[in-house]
Amino acid sequence: MNGQADLITQALGVFIGFVAGIGGKIIYDKLAEPQLQMAEATSRPFLLERCELDPSVLKQAEGPTLRANVLAYRVKVTNKQKWLLNAPARNCIAWLDLEGAPESYQLCWVGSKESVTINVGDSREIDVCGLPQRWGVIVAPIESGYNFPRPRTIGGAGIAVQGWLRVTSENAKFARSRIVINVDENHTALRISLSNLSS
Repeated sequence: MNGQADLITQALGVFIGFVAGIGGKIIYDKLAEPQLQMAEATSRPFLLERCELDPSVLKQAEGPTLRANVLAYRVKVTNKQKWLLNAPARNCIAWLDLEGAPESYQLCWVGSKESVTINVGDSREIDVCGLPQRWGVIVAPIESGYNFPRPRTIGGAGIAVQGWLRVTSENAKFARSRIVINVDENHTALRISLSNLSS
């Protein structure tokens, strides 16, 4: 009888240890969850030379291809350092959710990367959108960059492009910002406003 009671006690101890281990892992993962934060403004535009654009959108374009210099706008995302338990944000993917679009657009990170890991206290930049010089259209890169094969056209002068810019991660709570994009009256720059909703 004592042997049977010992077996039950041991099995119960193993079960309690297993449950406690799982519970401890869940609590640890939650405390160590990376906190991503988006900047509240874009960085200075960066000139990308000779990007191929879609001629079907640019009514004035002739021939099968058109190349133009693009002013590219970027948004910095930071993995904030906490006072207790930190972890890198793994497999971060950037998305642009536009009002009226049938689906979310995956963007790229600087360097034409589809996803990145952001270490604690470090930052990476999303290539969000661009303005082809002398053309009043707004383009956005695909997940592999502006030149592979060509950027998407997402808007034009006179109509505000609105939606959400967000980042998902394998182990971090997603970050997002409300985004509004306009072409200025001279077609020389984009006006981009961000309303940061990161926690």
